[in-house]
Amino acid sequence: MEYDTDNILRISGCEFFSGPDFKLAVVGKNAGCRRCGWNDYTFIPHSHDFSEMVLVTQGEGIQNIDGVDFPLRQGDLFLLEGKTAHFFRKTSEFALLNLLFDRQTLDLPWERFQRCNGYNLFFMVEPRLRTPRTFCQRLHLPIAQQKTLEDMLLNLQTLLTEKKAENELLALARLIEIILLVSNLCEDRQSQDDDMLPRIGEAVALLEKNFTRNFSLEDLAQRACMSTRNFTRCFKRGTGMSPIAFLQAVRLRHAAGLLKNSSERISEIAFQCGFRDSNYFTKMFALYYGVSPMAYRKLGSQLPPGNKLERSATKS
Repeated sequence: MEYDTDNILRISGCEFFSGPDFKLAVVGKNAGCRRCGWNDYTFIPHSHDFSEMVLVTQGEGIQNIDGVDFPLRQGDLFLLEGKTAHFFRKTSEFALLNLLFDRQTLDLPWERFQRCNGYNLFFMVEPRLRTPRTFCQRLHLPIAQQKTLEDMLLNLQTLLTEKKAENELLALARLIEIILLVSNLCEDRQSQDDDMLPRIGEAVALLEKNFTRNFSLEDLAQRACMSTRNFTRCFKRGTGMSPIAFLQAVRLRHAAGLLKNSSERISEIAFQCGFRDSNYFTKMFALYYGVSPMAYRKLGSQLPPGNKLERSATKS
């Protein structure tokens, strides 16, 4: 089915989420949710701002993503990021469970997840670098693992449906467990693959864990067994940033945390986060966050989530 890109249905997500400040939901035939009748978008080309993790729980189908068909079967698990146009073609009977979430509204340590190779591969790199060839290596779960994840998703759906004071925290805890399970499954799988995607995921984890070190492009490319040019191109497509810009973003995030939670001098914080020149640190921090380190420390929790560069990278 070819479709007019100007007429793709844009979904806000308000019918799935309980509110604008906590965007988390589980929908699908198996969850007994609202993917039926007038608001069933399964077979309609659509896009949205939030992320969507799709688990095929029964049967087979064809998912069209940005105009490309991808065959799917029971046990397949993959991620759709916002602004990606997608829909299922009507094929044999199948069932899905979808985890919908918006990172910006969920108070989780997302940057810590990036220390896990499997997280980087599944939640960051693969959706951006997806092609028919790479999608053939998507995560496929055996029955036992599928059942485990299915039960966790259904439990999360129950927590989100029941109106109890503590359920929002319990839902976040369950979401962390789901993310870690998927990340570990993906990491186990990537050890069997000799492909570009795992190598980019490993590079992201390396920079997250060793952000104070000075890496050259040549060193990173050599570790990934890729040419410098190809590594830089793939890394940018997979993360939205060049390797050096990504490393700088990691350093600045850590610096922001220290500014909020410690009384150390700005020059000391700069040094701890890998900057050898405090003036350069101040300049880059202001460019990244829109305020100086000193102003950031004073404003603290009054600052909005994210920053200029991260938001622009997310939209790319």
